Amino acid sequence: MSLNARTAATSFTRRMAIPRSSQPLRFASTTTPSNPASKPAPKPGSKAPTVAYTILGTFVFTMSTYASYQYVSYKRAVEESQKMEVPLDVSDRYNKNARTFDEEVDWTEWASGINGDRKKLLAMCKGNILEVSCGTGRNLPYFPLGETRSVTKEGRGYTKGCRTITFVDQSPEMIEVAREKFEKQHPEWMPRTRWLAQSAMDHIPLPTELFKFEYNRPVNGTTAFPPRKFDTVIETMGLCSVPDPAAYLNRLGQLIEPTGQILLLEHGRSDRKWVNKILDDLAPAHANKHGCWWNRDIESIVKESGLTIVKSYRHHFGTTMWYILRPNEEFIAKQEQKKVEMKGAAEGEEENKKKSSGWLSR
Repeated sequence: MSLNARTAATSFTRRMAIPRSSQPLRFASTTTPSNPASKPAPKPGSKAPTVAYTILGTFVFTMSTYASYQYVSYKRAVEESQKMEVPLDVSDRYNKNARTFDEEVDWTEWASGINGDRKKLLAMCKGNILEVSCGTGRNLPYFPLGETRSVTKEGRGYTKGCRTITFVDQSPEMIEVAREKFEKQHPEWMPRTRWLAQSAMDHIPLPTELFKFEYNRPVNGTTAFPPRKFDTVIETMGLCSVPDPAAYLNRLGQLIEPTGQILLLEHGRSDRKWVNKILDDLAPAHANKHGCWWNRDIESIVKESGLTIVKSYRHHFGTTMWYILRPNEEFIAKQEQKKVEMKGAAEGEEENKKKSSGWLSR
């Protein structure tokens, strides 16, 4: 055996003679845990999914419980609402909450943008103004007080702003609140306003009767001023409370000049079936409490009134809408013909009375 072979054999024999327990293990940990029985520390962030699932589960449980409660409450409210017998005319409800009405609707109208609708609509006011169903004066901040006359680039004259304002509401309590607010905000304008606690279906004096200081100038050599109707009629959120809204609108059309306009801001039936289902289910209870039938079909009412739709717009799932209306020529002709017939009938009846009284006196 060569020297190299002996050296290799001796080295192998020595390595085999070393006990295995004393040989270092390369995969052994270099640190020893202080408590061999404890579990290894979790990796950073391993608890995050558990916390997230807990929060999500709690949220889902809470929302499902709330939804169930609301559903049960809704079903109960529908059952109670459908049992009610509520009249079509619910305007008397406003007498009870006149002093608290503004507080009840302030936030809702601000959040839903109704105040913005009022502002845009009333910016179109001009001339002698009639506001019906004025309530507590929700429109008062938006009236452009003071009439101004200008000329367009084409040379056509036009007017802007209010010359006079006549306020009408069936609730004495509501219109008194409005009058107090207006007097506090614009005391100098009170002589140019009139406040009538009555229904718009009753006789409303024309501007030439209400504001004689404006119409006492001679015309065509006479001292008589021709009767003048209103230039703008405003009605906001009022058709829900009257018994016959189409006839109500028709009546307003008789109070404006042929070139006048009716500015209408209303709420009612939606253009979505599921919204209408909710409105219909709760309509009696809402009308009984708030004096408002909120499920009326405003579009159909406007068409039935015989007025011409100049412009319209709706939002809030179609439940809020505003219109610019004018009396059409056919409508005006029918009204004038009706007046002539009534006048002729009255004159004929008066003539017959004179003849009969003359015969009896012989």
